[in-house]
Amino acid sequence: MNNYLFKTALVFFLTLPLFAFGQMPQWTQNAWRENAFPASEYYTGFVRDKLQSAAGIGNALKTLDRDAQNQLAESIIVNIEGDTRTVTASSSIERGNTSAEMVITDYRQAIQTATRATTVKCEVKSYHDTETGMIYAFAVVRRADLAAYYTKQINVDLNKVEVALGTAEQLVAAGKKMSARRQCLTAKSVLEGIAYSQDLLT
Repeated sequence: MNNYLFKTALVFFLTLPLFAFGQMPQWTQNAWRENAFPASEYYTGFVRDKLQSAAGIGNALKTLDRDAQNQLAESIIVNIEGDTRTVTASSSIERGNTSAEMVITDYRQAIQTATRATTVKCEVKSYHDTETGMIYAFAVVRRADLAAYYTKQINVDLNKVEVALGTAEQLVAAGKKMSARRQCLTAKSVLEGIAYSQDLLT
């Protein structure tokens, strides 16, 4: 009798992984994600792809994880910049006696900035369906957690500005105006970052 129970238990535990891990995770279903992670509370990113080579499953999943995070970040940028305001940079081009100003809208920079922030509180899941060869990745971040991160980052950056300006005052008093100017430029750069973080927080 004991031998029978042992064999039954052994079969159960050997087949358990097939049942536990063989099923598709619920987060791969659109309806489940929308219900479990409502847009009013979360930002999400979801991507899927066909695995090209089973040997490269690790790298493929890492790439898909990054793609999911990038899609999440893009949803943030699109959401907060509905007025089509994006990060812009201008540069002057001179050719002979002719000069022109070129304005470049750098949407990718905005995405990278948001991606760096979201990875702090972002949860990423990935899954490989061995039967179909499909791979999935899902990234999610709670809006409240992201807002708390931006608030903290703004406060840290404001302290940096205060320190830089204090140092600049001391350098001016010591007659080191060029060094003071560099400190002011540093403060200006940090302030620009704060303005962008405030937009994201809003």
